Amino acid sequence: MSAELDNAFQTHRTRLTNLVASQAALAWQQMHNEREQAVAMSVSIVESGQRATAQLVDAYMVASAREVGHTISARGLDPAAYTTEVLRGIPASEVYDRPFGALGGQLEQGAEFATAMQSAQAALDRLVRTDLQLSHTNAARDWMQGEERVVGYRRVLGGAHHCPLCISASSRTYRKADLMPIHERCHCSVAPVFGRESVASVGTDVRVEHDPEIGPRLVADSWSSTGPRLLS
Repeated sequence: MSAELDNAFQTHRTRLTNLVASQAALAWQQMHNEREQAVAMSVSIVESGQRATAQLVDAYMVASAREVGHTISARGLDPAAYTTEVLRGIPASEVYDRPFGALGGQLEQGAEFATAMQSAQAALDRLVRTDLQLSHTNAARDWMQGEERVVGYRRVLGGAHHCPLCISASSRTYRKADLMPIHERCHCSVAPVFGRESVASVGTDVRVEHDPEIGPRLVADSWSSTGPRLLS
């Protein structure tokens, strides 16, 4: 599979994620005095991004298959399967109400309003980016599970900065039944491996824990200002 296709897909994903995050931030900033409306608007914006993510994954998988000589039609992934509520298992309104908790918490601790707003908007940004990544990984898994010619997948690094956990994970192959673990603000993509024999799932030398909301999650015992550190 060509790096050109991977790069094009990653570019589209990054643009989509940044657009959704910026739209959600703008709506939240303009409507933060109307809590219910701000939450509803955030959910609506994110779900639009999640629908687009599922469509983008479908198109990428088809292009990947055709690149190696397989004639495959678009799967038509159901976007309703990749919403925040479905993937996290709790109402999306509860998730996107959390920035108000960050705002109130900062104000209760005596922070200036501008500082509290920055904290709340940072919380919103993390939620948006994580939810779009969840949509991507789950849509990719479902697409691959339904295609017998896919024998595994590889992790493709994305974003301007790559954390050590993802770098380690990207050097291996995985069975298609293994959902790719993520972390907050993860930008990695899933690339299918086509063939006849199932790939070996050699795993990683980093720790994976199950998060009750986001599922398999890459973690490290220590974190620094420069990012996560590999376990020794």
